[in-house]
Amino acid sequence: MKTDLLEWIQEDYNPFILFSKDGKVVYLNNEAEYLLGFVSYKELFDFTIANAKNQKGIFLSFGRYIFDKFEFAGVSIGYLNNEEIGVKLYKTLSFPKEREKVKKFELINLFFIVDFCRNY
Repeated sequence: MKTDLLEWIQEDYNPFILFSKDGKVVYLNNEAEYLLGFVSYKELFDFTIANAKNQKGIFLSFGRYIFDKFEFAGVSIGYLNNEEIGVKLYKTLSFPKEREKVKKFELINLFFIVDFCRNY
């Protein structure tokens, strides 16, 4: 395989963090780095440990997970050895609602707006 999979993970839209067994961050992608600007890595590590299965593997579960201002619709948590555990959080997608069309416009004096802006 010629594709660098690590680059795909690095640029993923969803945060991915790999922790050592003692809670230190081993690897994180760009989106996880942004998330850690708002949420402590300890909070995410505790969440990962609390939601991990008792058997090796990577398990996906859906639900509503909220960390600070971030909302997620699912999470993959897993480990393949006893040294590291990973978590990938799947962002909730939201699409802007259609804008309501303005039915009436109110005429206003342009000089009033200019004076208002100049005074404030």
